[in-house]
Amino acid sequence: GTTRRLHCDVLIVGAGAAGLAAARTLATAGLSVLVVDENAQPGGTLGYDHDADGAAQGWLRETLAALTNGGVTLMTSTCAVGCYADRLVALARADGLTLVDARTII
Repeated sequence: GTTRRLHCDVLIVGAGAAGLAAARTLATAGLSVLVVDENAQPGGTLGYDHDADGAAQGWLRETLAALTNGGVTLMTSTCAVGCYADRLVALARADGLTLVDARTII
């Protein structure tokens, strides 16, 4: 694998409902946002089959579309494996290591 470096205003660890909602709000405010999640699909528990009326899946589809159009970077199948001085976070995934310099970590 390779080692890459990224910079962002806000790094959000977790692409469940709270992480995605935060990303949408922060991106709307003009910040560069990177969302990472260890799962292959974003949404956390929203992906479970308990959404009788489809509202949660609708919200998830709408939010993911807004994030894509809003310039948010989403990295799935990615684990945050270390947080070091000066808000440097190591992310591991199958294709290598990414070091993220984030102004804020959520």
